[in-house]
Amino acid sequence: MKNFLGIFITCFLGLYILAFFFLSNFWTLLAAAAFLLTWLITACLKMSDKVDELEKRIQKMEEAGSDG
Repeated sequence: MKNFLGIFITCFLGLYILAFFFLSNFWTLLAAAAFLLTWLITACLKMSDKVDELEKRIQKMEEAGSDG
């Protein structure tokens, strides 16, 4: 829960700063939000790929263990 709250506060403050500086220019704010969203989605997809790779490795290890 501490980890979640720390990340939430960091994101909240970051977005507050972005809104403060970029609110005068809508397109700059939109580009910054799109960049952050793209970064978040990319990070989630990379973690998903790593989980898939680990599942395959575990399955191979279980198969090798049951054969021996």
